[in-house]
Amino acid sequence: MAPANRYDDLYGSNTGHQESLSLSGSSDQARYRLSFGLSESEGALKVAYDGIKQYSVRLNTDFDISEKLTLGANVSLQKNIVSSPSSSFGQALVSQDPPVFPVKNPDGQWYANFGNAGGTNSIAGISDGGRDNTEETLAKIALNLKYDIGYGFSANASATYNQVNSRQDITILNVLLYNWNGEVANNSINQNPSIESIGITKSYQTYGGFLNYEKSLSDHNFKAMVGITAEKNDFQSLSGKRFGIVDEGVYDLNVATGIQENEGGQTQEGLYSYLSRINYDYQEKYLVEFVGRRDGSSRFADGFKFNNYGSASVGWNVHKESFMENLDVLSNLKVRASIGSSGNQVGIGPYDYVSTIGTGTALFGEGGTLSATSYIDGLTTTTRSWEDVEMKNIGIDFALFNNKLSGSFDTYERKNNGMLVGETFPTVLGVPEVPETNIGNLVTKGWEAMLNWKDTKGDFSYNIGVNMSDSNNILVNLEGGSAIQSGLRTTVEGYPLNSYFVWETDGLFQTQAEVDAYNALYNKSGSEVPTGASALRIGDTRKVDLDGNGLINDQNAADPNGKGQGDVKFAGDAQAHYIFGINLGAKYKGFDFTAFFQGALEQKVSRAGVNNFPFNNPWPNQTIAYNGLTWTEQNTGATYPRLTAQRNLARWNWTDTDVFLQNNRYIRLKTLVIGYSLPSSILDKLKMDKIRFYFSGNDLFEFSSLVDGFDPESGTASVTDDRSIYPFQRTIAFGVNLAF
Repeated sequence: MAPANRYDDLYGSNTGHQESLSLSGSSDQARYRLSFGLSESEGALKVAYDGIKQYSVRLNTDFDISEKLTLGANVSLQKNIVSSPSSSFGQALVSQDPPVFPVKNPDGQWYANFGNAGGTNSIAGISDGGRDNTEETLAKIALNLKYDIGYGFSANASATYNQVNSRQDITILNVLLYNWNGEVANNSINQNPSIESIGITKSYQTYGGFLNYEKSLSDHNFKAMVGITAEKNDFQSLSGKRFGIVDEGVYDLNVATGIQENEGGQTQEGLYSYLSRINYDYQEKYLVEFVGRRDGSSRFADGFKFNNYGSASVGWNVHKESFMENLDVLSNLKVRASIGSSGNQVGIGPYDYVSTIGTGTALFGEGGTLSATSYIDGLTTTTRSWEDVEMKNIGIDFALFNNKLSGSFDTYERKNNGMLVGETFPTVLGVPEVPETNIGNLVTKGWEAMLNWKDTKGDFSYNIGVNMSDSNNILVNLEGGSAIQSGLRTTVEGYPLNSYFVWETDGLFQTQAEVDAYNALYNKSGSEVPTGASALRIGDTRKVDLDGNGLINDQNAADPNGKGQGDVKFAGDAQAHYIFGINLGAKYKGFDFTAFFQGALEQKVSRAGVNNFPFNNPWPNQTIAYNGLTWTEQNTGATYPRLTAQRNLARWNWTDTDVFLQNNRYIRLKTLVIGYSLPSSILDKLKMDKIRFYFSGNDLFEFSSLVDGFDPESGTASVTDDRSIYPFQRTIAFGVNLAF
């Protein structure tokens, strides 16, 4: 045995590059811009290649066919080549490799943790366990035709076609592990090697036609638009897989000798929209807009495909009023309000309203004959329709001191009526999937604020901008919603989405008398107080009987008003609150500087899986978050309870308690760019229009209140299980911009 750190063994730093070239030109009737790009970036793995190569070409053109007719055409082609280890086994268990075994034995062979018994070796799995290679080609062409009809009328038509073709080849290879003496261990990695090829073709088409009208009569200005759009999505896939591959450096389905699997599928879906908009303003002081639309989707059954939506907004440019003319300090003041509705169909399947038949095999009869079977593959819903989203907004924009100081503030309310949510049914129903239906209502209220300052002093100019936003939602009702229990609950009526319910605690037991008194009160039938080998001891958590019924449990927990029964309480939600950003910029002669900070002031975070409590599994690597902070006889004033090998008792002490719930507050430098452009005196001699050198960095540093060291920007999702989690990366770049 020897000290080991799997993260240090597995991850390191890598380099990348990015180059681009653009050409542009114009004539009296045509304009074009042609650009080429290539790049390669690698991930943080240092034991195997994990990266992406990209090649792209793009052409943007405009043609004046006549004085009234203009054609725009944009064409792009991109190829992505992605290659990474296929062995998620190793990466998934990197945190579970015992921190006492080396990666290899003295002979340079992959060492099996625990010797002959064999065990995990994440480095071996990722290094030699196979590859996952994908080649993807993306093609896009977009056309836009504009025609000036005259008398205030104009028309334009657009068409876009996108296609993606990809080929993915996955090899899963067996990796032998050895003991310290060079003998093959009993276990190996990926004991059933295979090869799989997946081909996917996706296309996305959009078409639109619009008729526009614009007219001004004295101080009255009118605009109107009617149009129609159509979208079509096609998807096709075909895959083949075969087991029993022999690792001889040739990887093809034909070289495998084992069980074969194949699968294919295709879907088509479409969306139609009829659009209209009317704008009116008087002297640019009073503004009104009305929007109407009718949307139809193939995802819904006949009679429910279409729905109508509309919105209205008003604005008042107060600074244009005559009574504001003498306020030189005021550059802009606008008050606005809007109300409207739109439709949502995200998250539902294209054929949920159609009964489908699944096929398989089953044993029938006395002899157990294997026979082909057919069955109903899930429930259907034919009355489901669009989710209606109602929105109300009131806002104000302002600018002072000749637009040096500017800002805005918005407050809004959004109602999701008839939310498309999957309802939970008993397993006795006997169907694998239940489609989403209109069974919930959600209300969200929030606000957004922004403040900016910019100024110039001689050769020096600078700008400072800050913004902040927050929102809170309440699930008004949901058929089949979650019950209130301890932990993170996604959908509980009367509470926000992803709410936390935690046990309130009252410190730790310091004497056996305290433990005995607690057991006398609460260790009874219906209570969750641990017993037997997991019985409470000194240093364990004291949970509070919130409802005073003499039991410690989370059944029939308290409602938002504090009434009811149960001993867990609402402690917030997993959404980030008071999200803010800070923009900084400055220029001085040839130097330029920009920086962007991002953060949040509140977010509840709790961990699950291997990080649910210390030594959830006894052998893996542990975080240092609780090192020296747990109860011992020498540290009776500790923040956290004592460590224990009894898993039931550990869950009592740690899982879903108010002490274990963290408040995530952080600020991170997201981007930093420092550049220098050569002066014109040098450029003229070099026959160049621009030469700029720059340094840029992303996610360079942060300050966080999280005690476990995980990425604060990802919140709870950062490490719900600490498996297959790619480490957070910081990037720096040096480059040069050339123009001639």
